[in-house]
Amino acid sequence: MNLTHCVVHEIVKEAGESSADAFYSEFLLEISEDTVALVEQLTKGFGGSRLVNARFDESPGKLFPQKFENYVQGVQSDEGFLEYSRQVVGHLETVIQGKPGAKGGYIMMCAYNDAEGHRHGVFLLRNTVGQIFRKESRGFEVEPVMHIDTKNLAMACRIDVGRFRQRAGTYLELTHKSENEVSAYFSDWIGVQETMSSKAMTTSLQDLLGSIEMPMNEETGEVATKAETFERAYEHVRSNPSKVVDIHELSQELYGSPARIEEEARDHGIEIEQEFSYNPSALKELVMMRASAEGIDLRFPRAALEDGMMYTEGEGLNMKLVIACPELAAKVFG
Repeated sequence: MNLTHCVVHEIVKEAGESSADAFYSEFLLEISEDTVALVEQLTKGFGGSRLVNARFDESPGKLFPQKFENYVQGVQSDEGFLEYSRQVVGHLETVIQGKPGAKGGYIMMCAYNDAEGHRHGVFLLRNTVGQIFRKESRGFEVEPVMHIDTKNLAMACRIDVGRFRQRAGTYLELTHKSENEVSAYFSDWIGVQETMSSKAMTTSLQDLLGSIEMPMNEETGEVATKAETFERAYEHVRSNPSKVVDIHELSQELYGSPARIEEEARDHGIEIEQEFSYNPSALKELVMMRASAEGIDLRFPRAALEDGMMYTEGEGLNMKLVIACPELAAKVFG
């Protein structure tokens, strides 16, 4: 990670109170080993399963998107970053006023480059265990830490600057402790227009792949089975170290055409972005299925439904599930 700018401001407000006060830093954090370590720990939260993909609401009156665009389009100096951060945190102070249930905290904003490109991170942190920052008269210093407890991170947003410039799909990622429960005041402050959880997006991918014609199996020269197609899609997506699904790349891998899956999505009325962060557990459902009834919980590979290992006999109330697996039978009855 190449961390270029980082600053901390504070919104002082307890739950149950209506008023809020802001403490603005007068300088950026020093780009030290401790600061870089802190940001690296915080950005790991974007590798989890509880992500919401979104884009800015750029309608008139939305301050954060406007100030962010002004900053990235201008000269990205230390002074410019500090001023941009103070302006948007000042807006947060206004947004949080009169919301008794909302709590304040430290607002940490940073700009950095990683393997995926230029990013901006916005983190709302609270001191629940130990101290993260040391407050000085004119700003903050980072306390040396080896690990940040996830309880400290209340909410966060990551902006892909390159995709924002191109207005390519969803360029915001928001994370929260519970799926799809990004606090309303946080999303209002950021200016979020559209949200769809990574789990919902990954499930849409599975629905889409199950709805369209299967591709050819290059080894056999025949149409691939659903299990073969899902396995191939799973392995391709998992091979991406950034944990992102690129629909064009996946479509090229499966069908030899980067546009095929996107066209099928439009035809089937299935909402899916061209690129999104996947949910690991939902992605696993491409190759592993699960079902439970009458106190019995089954977890099995999708291929078991196609290779004769699992099948049904009878119909209606007389239908039975047969599992042709001597090894499993031996473990159950042996």
